[in-house]
Amino acid sequence: MSLTVKAGVLKVKLDGRQLTAEYDSNTTSENNMTLNIAILGMNLKSQITAGENEGRIARHEFVVVGFKSISSTTSQWKTTLPPLHYSHAMEYALAVWVNKSGDPSPLQALGGKLPGNTFN
Repeated sequence: MSLTVKAGVLKVKLDGRQLTAEYDSNTTSENNMTLNIAILGMNLKSQITAGENEGRIARHEFVVVGFKSISSTTSQWKTTLPPLHYSHAMEYALAVWVNKSGDPSPLQALGGKLPGNTFN
């Protein structure tokens, strides 16, 4: 048995910290959608202060340092990037995905590296 699912199209535009998004689901049955926006920090470091690795430095990649979700009945969104709860990453990336409200399963997602001056 084979299952074919046609994914919709998620379009995201970023202008500075302003984000606009639109999702075309290819169906008319999905009218209450949620857009999820995650800012990811790259090349984070933390000092280990206890245990067998005490004194070492741990390195972390793709850490969520900012997040927000926004619902829409039109599958269109206009918002700003979420605030950062950690702002000392060497680089940042953006992950955006859409799902039906009440169902966390992603319908479509995209992402990429953010310009270096996004949070300066």
